[in-house]
Amino acid sequence: MNRLKSTLLCLALLVSLSGAPASAGCGATTFQPISPFVPRGTTHNAYSLSDPAGQQTAIFDIQWGGALASLKLSGVEMVWGNATGGMVQPALHTFPVTSSQDYNPTQAGDNKNLGSTVVGVNCIDSNDLMIITGGVLDYNLGRGGYIVANAVKNNSVSTGSYATPYTVVTVASFVANPGGSPSYYLRLQQTIANISSSESFPWGFELAGYVPYNFTNFVRFPANCTDTTFCSSGSTPQLVGGLYPNSGLTGGTAFYISPQTYWVSTTGTFVSFGTDDINKNQSTHLFDDSWGLGPGTSRTFAWYVMVGSWSQALAFAQTH
Repeated sequence: MNRLKSTLLCLALLVSLSGAPASAGCGATTFQPISPFVPRGTTHNAYSLSDPAGQQTAIFDIQWGGALASLKLSGVEMVWGNATGGMVQPALHTFPVTSSQDYNPTQAGDNKNLGSTVVGVNCIDSNDLMIITGGVLDYNLGRGGYIVANAVKNNSVSTGSYATPYTVVTVASFVANPGGSPSYYLRLQQTIANISSSESFPWGFELAGYVPYNFTNFVRFPANCTDTTFCSSGSTPQLVGGLYPNSGLTGGTAFYISPQTYWVSTTGTFVSFGTDDINKNQSTHLFDDSWGLGPGTSRTFAWYVMVGSWSQALAFAQTH
């Protein structure tokens, strides 16, 4: 509990410093999701972060939980973020005995495209953006049989939408790519805190990465870490999933975390891929089947969004 109190005190201090004007690489913007399930012309408030070389711009949707909605390299979109269930984001999963439906706290929001509430945002400097989100919404709308609180938006209760006792703190920054093309990769450091004094489930944990529909060439590392042949986090220093528009595995996007460093599962670390023919996107999912987040505790981890070629992304992962 003391660790959680210390984390929240540090966050309060950072928020208190947020009155300084944003520098050129970080600041307020807008984002327009394009989806058959979102009215045309819908505009969300967002924050953007540009890399020091001016090659990439990341956009975090403030209306949808501060999740990553867009990452453009030289003006070309490299991720997909047009629905709360299709962002670049973390999510918790469990299956209470009362239902076969997942209880699913998700950073972006629920499956009615109602976003989790962002309670704080701060451009710490030109290359560090902090976003505080919570309590994040249950993506599955309480159908797992566990409801903590009604969701509130614009000072009104949102019928059929439910908040959970989890807060996500994101610090986004660009880090140098020694391979040189592009010059930087996007690093997402995130802390998930369970503010409940009693809620405890055998969580599965997911990092989801959605990309454009034409990224149809999938690759994972290690190759044997699949949803049918799990790996152990303790013996998996790198877990990487990549999606590319060509068989040469260039011009695409990879997502990387070190399970050995940040995860706790002994049996269930893997990468899976998905295709959404309705919303027109592809996705990769980095999983841990027993992540664990007890009452009054928090976990911090860092993962990476690496655009460009698979060879450079994998080389970066194997040295970081």
